[in-house]
Amino acid sequence: MQPQPLRGRSEPMERALSVVRAARRHGSGGVVLVSGPAGIGKSALLAEVCSQAGRIRVRPALGTCDPIEQVSPGAPVITALRAGREPLVTEEQYAGIVDALHEPLLLVERIAAALEHTSGQGPVLIAIDDMQWADRVSTFVIRTLLTRLLGLPLVWLLATRDDDAAVLGSVHTCLEHIRLAPLPASELATIAQDRLGHPPDERTRGFLDASAGNPLLAIDVLDNLARAAARGEPDTVPEEFGAAIARRPA
Repeated sequence: MQPQPLRGRSEPMERALSVVRAARRHGSGGVVLVSGPAGIGKSALLAEVCSQAGRIRVRPALGTCDPIEQVSPGAPVITALRAGREPLVTEEQYAGIVDALHEPLLLVERIAAALEHTSGQGPVLIAIDDMQWADRVSTFVIRTLLTRLLGLPLVWLLATRDDDAAVLGSVHTCLEHIRLAPLPASELATIAQDRLGHPPDERTRGFLDASAGNPLLAIDVLDNLARAAARGEPDTVPEEFGAAIARRPA
């Protein structure tokens, strides 16, 4: 399936990209915090901001936390530094950072030195998804770097399910907090048109309404309908949809 446009998020996208553009035009740094419940579209927003940042010559890097203990302390931040086609750090810098994994203070120093060098060559965007699952070292590293590197053309884009900014510690200046709201029915109908190739019928609209504006849940239902139609089989949306709804309160 072809990549689909990000529907219903033009205002949050513009707010996030305004911080990124400021880094490009004025050499200023900033912090963008994206919050909202599971499935509301935080990951999709981060991916799209990173994609558009690359088009305006802001080097993006994307890392992700997970609910299981990380492979090593600080892994979400460290892996982001070597992610993508243009890693933010060299192999030599990366090796030095990895050597300091179990010394958080030294780890911060080496990452800071590498990012100071990289941002001196052009603006940088570092996106970290699912911060609610960040390990303690990652949280310490990010909080420390937020204040230490604030004057550089470096933008931090952080996503979390938590609605407050406690994950950032004492950082409050240059903060853009974007709280993602459920999508309206009109946007869900447009997503249905994108994925099904035709406007949603009454039954499909009923499923979309029951998703309560959660795009991930709505897309799961739509993709099930599309697969069933492609196979010429009766869809099993009611069963799968019921299971998804049951998982939400759990």
